[in-house]
Amino acid sequence: MSIQEQINIDIIKSMKNKDSERLEALRAAKSALLLECSKDGRNIVEDDKAIKIIAKLVKQRKDASEIYVSQKRNDLAQIEINQSTYLQTYLPEQIDSNQLVIIVKEVVQEMNAKSNKDFGRCMSFLTKKLKGRAEGKVISELLKKELS
Repeated sequence: MSIQEQINIDIIKSMKNKDSERLEALRAAKSALLLECSKDGRNIVEDDKAIKIIAKLVKQRKDASEIYVSQKRNDLAQIEINQSTYLQTYLPEQIDSNQLVIIVKEVVQEMNAKSNKDFGRCMSFLTKKLKGRAEGKVISELLKKELS
């Protein structure tokens, strides 16, 4: 079953359970996926694209919650955090920071990277290898530390 189909099923469950917060998050995901479908002219989005779209939605929710916290609107921040939690269930399991450091070190050694000139080559390899399981920003920071 694809991610898009699972979201449709979960929307129905949320409607039956009257879980409006989860329903709002799932409808946003469905809307983003349908928008992607209309670009390609397909009926269903591939799981790889769906993961990217949902990861983007999760990041938007987290950014919004940070803004709400800075504006002292903790009630709205909590809603955004809850919605990002609901959406994260559709993403692959994230790699913990210790494993990520080990993977970055292995790739740097494998590719014989010595300086920041090799950053682009290593970064492209790491993003493909860790697709959806780690944020690009975190990978980039670890790689910069390793290469410096």
